[in-house]
Amino acid sequence: MQSDNPSRKKKKKPKKKNEDGKKQQAGFLDSGRGNDGQEAGHLADKPQVFEYPYAVDEDDHCETCEEAYEDIATILEHIAEDLNKPKKCLQIYDPYFCQGLVIKSFEKLGFSSVYNKLEDFYEKVDSKSTPDFDVLVTNPPYSGDHIERILKFCIASKKPWFLLVPNWVYMKEYYMNLTKNIKPIYITPAKRYSYYSPRVSRTNVKSSERKTSPFPSFWYADLTARHGRAAAVFLANQTPTRGGGEGGGAHLARGPRQLPERYLDQNDPAKRRLRDLAKRKKKRKKKKSGGAEK
Repeated sequence: MQSDNPSRKKKKKPKKKNEDGKKQQAGFLDSGRGNDGQEAGHLADKPQVFEYPYAVDEDDHCETCEEAYEDIATILEHIAEDLNKPKKCLQIYDPYFCQGLVIKSFEKLGFSSVYNKLEDFYEKVDSKSTPDFDVLVTNPPYSGDHIERILKFCIASKKPWFLLVPNWVYMKEYYMNLTKNIKPIYITPAKRYSYYSPRVSRTNVKSSERKTSPFPSFWYADLTARHGRAAAVFLANQTPTRGGGEGGGAHLARGPRQLPERYLDQNDPAKRRLRDLAKRKKKRKKKKSGGAEK
């Protein structure tokens, strides 16, 4: 935590400048080397407080847990192989900036070319200045029409994409309409993902930092026809009905019908059927048990 105590500030060592004398932008990777000759770019362990150039909904600003990235790391490696690139050179684009910790999470997995900056994604789209990328991976804001807008961008890009969004998305009319000509896959975790919700603005510096998991969420993904080999290798090493495989315990579903029951949306007729079936089985078992006692 930062302190306003002058005596504490005097004890701090003077900050080193970059070699070009310019200030490094908070939360961004430095593509060069630091003064000590080591690769720069690691973010501070403690969360920083940022001023965002766009409206911010605190409930939308959550950092993704590292386990979520681990569940898709292998398939990202397959995509890199498909492009004849080492995974450290795979260009990953996350258009929504929170605290920039996605960069650090991917670095731990060996992916060091990640674009995640404090900028307005929608302005970039309008000005046609979004960065070039090999694959888009993001946990977008859930409020408003953010999910629909990023989904449209992903499909139009013709690039592989991974969206970490709630379980109710696949039941939305816009989702079914937008994906009717493609075949997304779904990667669900063995244990529900939790999200880290940090302080999000200088006007709200006293707000608490908390861990949250309001509802089930999982990866919605499309590898596109361009990466058929990567898709085939990944799918061949997965067990659709039991989980495991290369996803480290994650479950792969080739469609909503293969989603585990606990990840089905509450409005999905399949969930209601399974729930009713479970009730009938329980009732029959109870009746049979009661008859045996007599």
